[in-house]
Amino acid sequence: MEHEPAEPKSHFELYATSKDIIELRDPTRMRIIHFITDASKEFDEIVAFIGKAKSTISSHLDTLEQRDLIKSIVNKEDARKKSYELIAKLIAMSSKNEPIIYITDKNYFKEI
Repeated sequence: MEHEPAEPKSHFELYATSKDIIELRDPTRMRIIHFITDASKEFDEIVAFIGKAKSTISSHLDTLEQRDLIKSIVNKEDARKKSYELIAKLIAMSSKNEPIIYITDKNYFKEI
């Protein structure tokens, strides 16, 4: 199944993790996050979708995981393979065309 790489529509996005609020501005990292939002994806699926070198994608995934935005899951049949899933929650974003922050989860701000 082929996916057309979508360009993020946001200038930046804010994600809530279990420890912090993380600002994301890098277009490649945002595309990875958007791609795995609905379901975990294997490394090779992410590489094919993004269309960049495996080493580049690996570096972006490592950064996203270190920032607690995603988590990796080792394949039970082949420990060399991993899939990735989103564990952070999108709480706000800004549009490239408008200097406005869109709150995606107003309940998050009521809790803090």
